[in-house]
Order: sequence, then structure tokens, then C-alpha cells
Amino acid sequence: ARELPGAGPVVTCTIPRGRRAVTMHVGPYDRLGETYDELMKWVADQGERPGGPVFEFYLNSPVSAPPEGVRTWIDLLLACTAWRCEMSDSVVVVGAGLAGAKVVEALHDEGFDGKVTLIGDESYRPYERPGLSKEVLQGKAEPDSLYVHEEGYYAHAGVETHFGDAAVGCDLTGRRVRLASGSEVPYDRLVLATGSRARAVRLPGAELAGVRTLRTMGDGLALRADLEAQRRIVLVGGGWIGLEAAAAARLAGCQVTVLERDPLPLLNVLGETIAEHFARLHIDHGVDLRTRVSV
Repeated sequence: ARELPGAGPVVTCTIPRGRRAVTMHVGPYDRLGETYDELMKWVADQGERPGGPVFEFYLNSPVSAPPEGVRTWIDLLLACTAWRCEMSDSVVVVGAGLAGAKVVEALHDEGFDGKVTLIGDESYRPYERPGLSKEVLQGKAEPDSLYVHEEGYYAHAGVETHFGDAAVGCDLTGRRVRLASGSEVPYDRLVLATGSRARAVRLPGAELAGVRTLRTMGDGLALRADLEAQRRIVLVGGGWIGLEAAAAARLAGCQVTVLERDPLPLLNVLGETIAEHFARLHIDHGVDLRTRVSV
């Protein structure tokens, strides 16, 4: 305990909570007066950061009279911790991409000791997508290099995973997520990190074999197999992903045609001067670039 002028004694106790120790400072609210800044300075002097892992509780009663039923200050501090921190809540993260993986990582790093569940519609653990149209498609890197965390990370962190079992419904009243398999996952807190999807082509023949999109790991592996077979590749769209895929296809020795509706690829993103440079770069590398066309 420490006596602060105008505030009376302040009781301090450190309680382990998961991987982080929570330090409690308890004092009488009605006698605190204008000494908050002094208390914060004292907390900082103890080597702790105000607003960080420090939780303060100023009780509406003198320190010498704890609430009824609380026999010791340790009981009071434990009760305050349970009331304030809610560390035992369950968190369900829907979406096993980069965002979902980072949410799980942050919960683990910040010492959350409640149940964490990660749900994703792909059978792969979370990975970063940009490399699908770059190093992996070019054969310069393996798909394993894209994973956000090492194999075994989620089990080690105590995270329950449902990979390859998409979330198909949510009961907001009952706080349950329904999966494609028919099982349900309860939650106290729900994080939606589902990201976006590649727009489907609604044209006759779009369902035929050999028509690809590039969004998922499976898409990238299928397209890389096409490039390795040195097939003729037609890309609809001259945006970043389309041009990256075109470059990878040319490196693989494929015949490549890019169809773009604007006068230049990347025109709306980069402007005419730089867009012309990118167009000339791909043409010089053997890409058949056709602009002002639609499918």
C-alpha cells in the first residue's frame, strides 16, 4: 500500500493473466480528488505504461471498508479483474485470410486466454494472396512460402480451426455460427474477416475446363500447371493481376493475349504516360495486347 496526498492509501497487486501480468491499483474514488495525474506518474515510475497492461479501479468507499463478502484485498482484486477484463470470452473469427490470421495472432500476443476459433472456407491455413500472381505463379517460390504462420502455430496457440468448412449462417440472437458441415460454433465475440471474391464471368462457356480465376491457392496452383504445360493463355482484364499473370505466362514460354476494354492497361490507376510504358513493356516481351475490346 502507498499513501497518496488527498487520495489515501492505494493497494497494488500483480495478478498473472495468461501470458501477461495485470497490475491492479485500487484506491477510494471519493477521496481521489485531483490526484489522478500524480497516481499515473507513480504508476509510470513503477516501470509500467499508463493505458497499457494497467487496470485501475477506484472504489466508491474508503480503502479501510471493502465491500461486503470480500474478505481480503486479493479477493477484491480478483473480482475486479474478472469484471473488467472479460478474459474468458470466446472469440470466433470468420475468414482465414491475412486479416483473420492477424486477429488471432494479436489475441495470442496480448495474452487473451479465452477460447479462439478460426473458420475458413479453404482447406489451407491462412496465407498471403499477392504472391499467387507473382513469385509462386512464376515458379520462383513454393506455395508454402505464402503462409502467414508456420505449421503447428494455431495448435500451439490453442486456436480451434475449421479449415475447409465455410461459415454459411449466423444466429445473432443465439450467438452461434453455422458451418457448411452442419455443425455450429458458439461465440461471445464475432470477427468477420471474410474479404472479397473474384467476380464470376457470366458468359456462355464460362463453366468449361480451362477457364480460370485467380484468387485462391487452388486457383494459383491450377494456373501454374497450365503455364508449365505451355498452353495458349488469354487473359480478360489488363489490371495488376492480369498483367502479372501475363508476365508469368511469358516467362513460362506461353503464347499470351491480354484483352482490355480501355485504351491502355492500368489507365485509370496510373494515368496515360505510365500506362503507355506498361503497355509497351508487355508488347516488347511478346504479349499480344488488344485494347478497346470487350468479351
